Amino acid sequence: MDIIIASSLKTLQKAELLLHNLCDANLCDASVAPYYSSIGSHIRHILDFYNCIFNMNENLEVDLTARCRNTDVENQCHAALNYLNITKEKLQSLDIDVNSKITVIDDLAWVKPKWLIRMPLYYPRPIAIPSIITPL
Repeated sequence: MDIIIASSLKTLQKAELLLHNLCDANLCDASVAPYYSSIGSHIRHILDFYNCIFNMNENLEVDLTARCRNTDVENQCHAALNYLNITKEKLQSLDIDVNSKITVIDDLAWVKPKWLIRMPLYYPRPIAIPSIITPL
């Protein structure tokens, strides 16, 4: 688990370097085809996933549909850096038993119909297989 956290921290350090070299206009620029999404939206999205892990409930469920989606993080470098630093601090103090069964809840961004996916994850198993798929 230590190598996973160390690798994640290294990636977050690269994001920090990027944020220190961008202005707010570059961070939120969504003008590039074909996806028209910004660097800020991608950084916010990644940090939101970490936040969902930190908010895992007592049943060891990580609900990816409960992302906070703070648009300030997408548009303001200082807000993104603050969120990133909080994420790094929480990641460094994360204490998860690697033998625990963690369930990830996600709707996979499906709009019609909307489904709730529950995937049990086991470390170090690389692939999660949905165990329960139910319509919302």
